[in-house]
Amino acid sequence: MNDDVINKNDDGFKLFMGTVERLIKSVDALRKRNRPLLGGHRYLVVFQIS
Repeated sequence: MNDDVINKNDDGFKLFMGTVERLIKSVDALRKRNRPLLGGHRYLVVFQIS
């Protein structure tokens, strides 16, 4: 078992947190750009292929 302590100054932790922050910004940007069509209603259309 590894007994190393990881703290906020660890390079791996900084890399991880940077990635998380970029993901959050990306998801937020997608959410802001999403504009529902058809009077604000969303519809689920299911196609059945035989």
